[in-house]
Amino acid sequence: MQYFEVHFDFSRMVSNRTVSGKTVYLVNLPKGTDVIMEKPDNELQKIKKENFETTDLTLQRSNALIGAKYNASLLENKLVAIGIARWQKAMRNHALKNKTGDILVKLSPNEINSLVDRKKNIYRDLKDISKSIMGRLVLIDKNDGSGEFHYFTMITDCYFKNGWYCMKFNGSVKDYIYDLERKGDFTIDRLATLVNLSNNNTYRIYEILHRNLYQCNSKVHGGVVKVEYGLAEFKFMIGVADTEEKAVKKVIDSAKGDIDWDYILDNVATHKKYNDWYEFKRKALIPAQKEIKEKTDLSFEFEGVSTVGKRVRKLIFYIQRNTPKSETIIANEEKKKIINNEILSKNDEDVIVLEDQEEDVFDTSFINENTLCKKYVGHNSLTKANINLFLKLAGNDEKLVETAIRKADQQKRIENYVAWINECIKANGYPDVPISVENGSSETANTMDRINKEMHSEDFKKKMWQRIREKDDFKEFLEKNGVDELTFNLVYETYDSKVEAYTQWRIMQMKNNII
Repeated sequence: MQYFEVHFDFSRMVSNRTVSGKTVYLVNLPKGTDVIMEKPDNELQKIKKENFETTDLTLQRSNALIGAKYNASLLENKLVAIGIARWQKAMRNHALKNKTGDILVKLSPNEINSLVDRKKNIYRDLKDISKSIMGRLVLIDKNDGSGEFHYFTMITDCYFKNGWYCMKFNGSVKDYIYDLERKGDFTIDRLATLVNLSNNNTYRIYEILHRNLYQCNSKVHGGVVKVEYGLAEFKFMIGVADTEEKAVKKVIDSAKGDIDWDYILDNVATHKKYNDWYEFKRKALIPAQKEIKEKTDLSFEFEGVSTVGKRVRKLIFYIQRNTPKSETIIANEEKKKIINNEILSKNDEDVIVLEDQEEDVFDTSFINENTLCKKYVGHNSLTKANINLFLKLAGNDEKLVETAIRKADQQKRIENYVAWINECIKANGYPDVPISVENGSSETANTMDRINKEMHSEDFKKKMWQRIREKDDFKEFLEKNGVDELTFNLVYETYDSKVEAYTQWRIMQMKNNII
């Protein structure tokens, strides 16, 4: 049997346990590897990988992606990290080998809740966060004088369906998380460490600085590595200034060489925080410094450097390896257990490749093109936009729309055909008296604006929702989504969101019936 001497690094410790009255420290090593480990009291203890309780899950990302500039919340960052970890697990298991296209990652709310420690209603949080995470622009710039940069959207769609929270990743993200061993210039982060951080500035600062931790060598400069950033650029990196701001994006797009981040922050950006150096130091850097030292494998010191007059323009970090507090090690171990149960044990079928957008479950064009649109577009000059508006007004009730169109055709004289159909739908297809619409067809746009305003009134939405609740398939709708009505109402608080959820479910039902 072959033995190896291991110089123990507490930051890589997985767990500890008592065996025969002695404390045994466990580290991540290949399965079956025998280790002789020197304990703090210089006592030797032989252990095997088979005794390890948990497996650590990591995510690999290119340093360019980690250092990208974007503005996101802590929950957004954690959701993306969990999604990428699930995606990479499927790739490692060859479930997505040689496949291209957008990636749909399915996460259970319980999984998310247990990993991010949300004490609030996770369903409500997910609904709110989806509004901001979808379409979030990420900027990667080479900053090498070439002027080259890449703006892209990481998450293109989010929704809650059949008990799953689904995120659709832009397929181009794969360039920054796949085949990195061959490409080089990447960093491996432990998911348990990332989800255990409680402040968004801390989260981003840790990610960015962790890229340089591999350079720390105890034999060189006492294990300390010096890293410099322009203060303005660093603020855009951690999201306290926003590259999505229209004026900022315009200046970046027109840059012919390296981007002047000082100029943009001082003269262009308006969506920014901590303008004063001492405020940034007190509210961002010092809290991050404390939490990172307590919870992660690195620690840092920092200093601001004045390059123009007395104004700080440069930020210098001094990074070194660190052993987190014992309670953090225990907390991370608990996270690893959750990860083991919620991610590592999950079937890779929860990660789906959407080649040619085949699986876009909210694509309403399918049903519109194959039913009412095919039948009625062009009929009395009706357009696809008209039909879609009718459907939305009718709660996606095709029969009601068709009834209204037929009744409109039976009228002797209608000055505004589209508006008449809308009014008929609002009357549920059975008006007590013939509907008359004032103003001629030249006023169609004004009439449609008025109808749109009425459609967005709370009273109208409430009536529409009550009508949906009375439908025969309402109970089936709840069952298919894996919730009762109380839970559904917690997730979807407004009548508008309730109607939208039911409408999209009906579209999928019709699509499946046609197929």
